[in-house]
Amino acid sequence: MNESPIQIFDQARRFYTTCNFGSARRLIFQYRRLVQYDDFQVLRDLSCYSKTSLSIVVVFHIALPEISRCIDLLIRQTKKLSTGSVEIVIVSNGCNDEEFCKSMLQSNVSVVLASHNFLPSEGRNIGAYFARGSLIAFVDSDGLPESGYIDEIFNGFRGDVVAIRGRVQSTSDEYIPPHYDLGQGSVDVRLNVEGNMAIRRSVFRGVGGFDPLMYGHEGHDLTDRILKLLPNAQIKYCPDMVLRHEFAVGSALDAKRQRQSLGDKYRRWLSERTEAYSLQRHKQF
Repeated sequence: MNESPIQIFDQARRFYTTCNFGSARRLIFQYRRLVQYDDFQVLRDLSCYSKTSLSIVVVFHIALPEISRCIDLLIRQTKKLSTGSVEIVIVSNGCNDEEFCKSMLQSNVSVVLASHNFLPSEGRNIGAYFARGSLIAFVDSDGLPESGYIDEIFNGFRGDVVAIRGRVQSTSDEYIPPHYDLGQGSVDVRLNVEGNMAIRRSVFRGVGGFDPLMYGHEGHDLTDRILKLLPNAQIKYCPDMVLRHEFAVGSALDAKRQRQSLGDKYRRWLSERTEAYSLQRHKQF
């Protein structure tokens, strides 16, 4: 019996989580050959509207009030822009609450209903497929973008910059890891804050997007491939592109660290392989 793309994806992830990376890669390539993003239902298709400059992709799995608040803050900013035009592409990653999804629709907001929880990396890839902007931003669904956030995305892409990441600050006074907030100066960085970053669409698609296997340090892997394709690529930290977000604690922090450790092990495995193990360009892109 032929397996569905979803079954192949899940099997690939099982191999990945047990460090059987070779089998995981073979299956994820098979998944990428078979999956058809156009089969996903889209609430409010924006493809027939005028061209947009920036697509903001927000991925979520569970319907929570924080998501509506994030989207509302973004929508408010799109109405006050000093430059450019913006669309928001929300990816419902296996959430079956269609009424919640419909509640976020606006004239510049679409919702893609993925029938399965593909996890954040592939969820972002799905959103990027439907994105029409020459720039694509990825924002954590439970983050709170500060005033001027979208303007700062546009400001970040000056000269030959191919990607940027922003500053993450706590919504309270609790501790937050130092790599989230690098201070006031603009410096060269890696894309190690996947939920507060933006990239030129041509570059994102050219390197194959996020690796669907990864759920932890996938931004480091994306950076590896960008620099392999474009050794002199400029990736910048934008201190005024501020997202408020809480840091994981307790068991959630333990799980996050385990995912990141697995991601690092996978990246080391990849670095020891030949060119054949580079992520294939996604046929959907």
